[in-house]
Amino acid sequence: MNRRKFINFAHALGLSGWFGEMAFAQATTIRTRKSATTSAAVVDIDTLRKGVEMLASDSASTEYKSWMYWANSHGTPGTVPPAMAKVWSQCHHGTLHFLTWHRAYVFFFESVIREITQQNDFALPYWDWYGSNGIPKSFGEPTNSGKKNPLFHSQRAFRSRTLIRDSLQQPTFEAFQSSLEGNPHGTVHVMVGGEMGSVGTSARDPVFWAHHTNIDRMWDVWLAFDSSRKNPTDVNWLKQRFAFDVDGNKALVVSDMLSSNMLGYRYDSVAVTGPTDPIPPRPIISQIVQAETGNVSGMTPQALATKKKVLLSGESLNIQFLIPAKSKDKISTMATAPAGKSAQLSVVLEGVRVTDLGLKHGFEYRVYANLPKQTGSQHQHRDFYLGVINSFQLGHHAKHGTSIIYQISPLAARQAKNSTWSISEVSLSLVSDDNEEKRPLVEIDNVRLMISPEPLM
Repeated sequence: MNRRKFINFAHALGLSGWFGEMAFAQATTIRTRKSATTSAAVVDIDTLRKGVEMLASDSASTEYKSWMYWANSHGTPGTVPPAMAKVWSQCHHGTLHFLTWHRAYVFFFESVIREITQQNDFALPYWDWYGSNGIPKSFGEPTNSGKKNPLFHSQRAFRSRTLIRDSLQQPTFEAFQSSLEGNPHGTVHVMVGGEMGSVGTSARDPVFWAHHTNIDRMWDVWLAFDSSRKNPTDVNWLKQRFAFDVDGNKALVVSDMLSSNMLGYRYDSVAVTGPTDPIPPRPIISQIVQAETGNVSGMTPQALATKKKVLLSGESLNIQFLIPAKSKDKISTMATAPAGKSAQLSVVLEGVRVTDLGLKHGFEYRVYANLPKQTGSQHQHRDFYLGVINSFQLGHHAKHGTSIIYQISPLAARQAKNSTWSISEVSLSLVSDDNEEKRPLVEIDNVRLMISPEPLM
């Protein structure tokens, strides 16, 4: 069936809003998503304002063309009605489909704006937070041309945060996606604050869409950075399907969205410029944890040192674990043995809970191992960086707690080369940009330095 016949067929079935949009996407004109801070995006921003206002005018949240329908599709703090169970609170966080689900989600929202405004050339603008750390003016000002700005959201508590580029250095899709989801993704949610700072309410803030359009762009940036980088080929991953209407007609399969061009759009730039990720100094506040006295068998996971009852305020903290004498040879071997051929070293955070203040205030800690007291040209950020802990990712575990594991041994060889690997101690640094807050934001039952024959999961 050729394109003309297919579209006529779609019209006859009343499906032109979907199939007419998707069919033969690569053979039609490709729309361009533009940076929200450029003059080229002015027309699209005006269309988005009009579209958001039109969606917000429909107070029936169960209607596909209403603002709260789309906000609730990502998440809602309330109870999901049975009739909406298939489409509300469907966001994927901490899964292999973080990027794919959000790509489909943004695509269908963009299609709705295009449909209700009747602006067929519309493409969602993106917020390039690496280039402009502050909220774009078009989203950040209460009024526009003397009228209320539909893209402004009063429930924000913006605090600038450090955004890192570590994800773009990751060689595999899985590692890239995992790193990206923490910082910058979760970091920007925390940075904007207010309803953006919580999974259940974040899509109520219009800047959510500019943020996630840029998250989608990062997928293209990562692929363009090195031609050897590839998307996963796992069959089960590729056949995953996401639907956004209750009848299941507005849907995408992962294999049909492996590149933006497959969905009929591109980005005006897939380049990321700017300074390299800064290496923070080791926090001044430091706690020393004595080594365990038991034997290390090497056959089962065992704690080398344990720090109990850790309270994290906005201040940065360093926890210095001392290594038992009987374990030093194993720690030494990690720096020289081939990958996977030595014992594995990890830090395990057990019983991690967010306080009420932590949920309200928002927080993030960038986590590092063995930060030097003074950095030099031989040091790189990736030699020390483990990941992040922030209030956005922990929102689901506010009360009952969760565990977080960081693998330290993969850093051993690089740290040995720059003389920061030690067989006597391991330091864990939790670095915050919010050092003025002295009250507890996070409670942790135990922080353990663990050694095991295999990586802990």
